[in-house]
Amino acid sequence: SRPVVMNIGGAPVAIFPYYVMPLERGRRSGWLTPGWGGHPTSGGYMDNIGYYWVPNDYMDFMLAGKVKEFNDLVLTGRTRYAKRYWLNGGLTGNYHLGADFLNRRQEWELNYGHSQNLLPDGSFVLRGNGRLSSSKVDERTFYEAHSEDPNEIIRQSLSANMALEKRFERLNTSVRAEWNRTHNLVTDHVTEDIPSLSFSLPNRPIIPH
Repeated sequence: SRPVVMNIGGAPVAIFPYYVMPLERGRRSGWLTPGWGGHPTSGGYMDNIGYYWVPNDYMDFMLAGKVKEFNDLVLTGRTRYAKRYWLNGGLTGNYHLGADFLNRRQEWELNYGHSQNLLPDGSFVLRGNGRLSSSKVDERTFYEAHSEDPNEIIRQSLSANMALEKRFERLNTSVRAEWNRTHNLVTDHVTEDIPSLSFSLPNRPIIPH
C-alpha cells in the first residue's frame, strides 16, 4: 500500500508510511500489520506493533506492543509449539508499562496451555491450561483496563490447573496428581488447592470366576 498523508488546509501534518504484506500461504517471519482505534474512556491507541518469528516447523514467537495515548504501553509476547505424538501447547503473556514510572505497579496477565506425552506409549501424560493475572488496577481488572475484547472485559474469574496422570494398562487402573487455582476478579480472592492425588480402579469381582 502507498503512504497515506493527512493534510489540514493543504498543509501535510502527518504521514503513515507504506508497508508490504506477503500473500504466500503458510507461516512466515516478518513485521506484524499494525492497527489503530479508539475507546470512549481510554482514548486512542495503536496496536499490533511488533514482529513474528518462525525459527522452525515446530514453534513460533510473537512480540507486539500496544500504545495508548502515547503514554501507556502494553507488551504482548506469545509462543506456540507442537511436536506430533509428543507435545503441543502455547504461552501468551501481557505486561503493562505505565507513564508514571515512580508509582508503577506490576500489571500482567498470563495464559498457558500444555499437553505432553512423557512416555512413547502415551500412558504417562502431563497436561494443563489456564489464565493467571495480577491484582486489580484502580478497582478494575487487567482486562477492563487494557483489553479491547468484550469477552475478556466481562470476565469475572480466572482458573488454572495442571495434572500428571499415569495409566497402568495391565492392571486397568490409573493414578492422577492435580493442582487447581481460582482467582475471583470481583473480590480479588485467590483459592489454591494443594496437589491432590487420586487412584482409579474399575469395578471387579472380589472372587474371580
